[in-house]
Amino acid sequence: MEKPGISDLPYFLVGAVVALQEELGKAADYFIRKGEEMTPEGRKRLQAAKKGLVSKSDDFSVIVSRTIKRVLENAGLVTKADIEGIVKRINELEKKKWGQVLQ
Repeated sequence: MEKPGISDLPYFLVGAVVALQEELGKAADYFIRKGEEMTPEGRKRLQAAKKGLVSKSDDFSVIVSRTIKRVLENAGLVTKADIEGIVKRINELEKKKWGQVLQ
């Protein structure tokens, strides 16, 4: 296997986010099971903790997504948004051109 390069960084980051979300979900489920064995007060605290973990996981995903976007932009790689913008502009130009041809 080749040594990872800069082009592998987006895949690494996405993989790290997915793995972290999975592990956070497993941990939250474990805590809930333990909380169910406790008193009603303990269950309430663990439910609140799970919500906090899920919220932090979502926040982390947003941060990683922004980081990946910046890495792609700084590396000069084309993003999905770039391609969508180009396709939209081409469609607009084609409509404009065909409108002039048909007149």
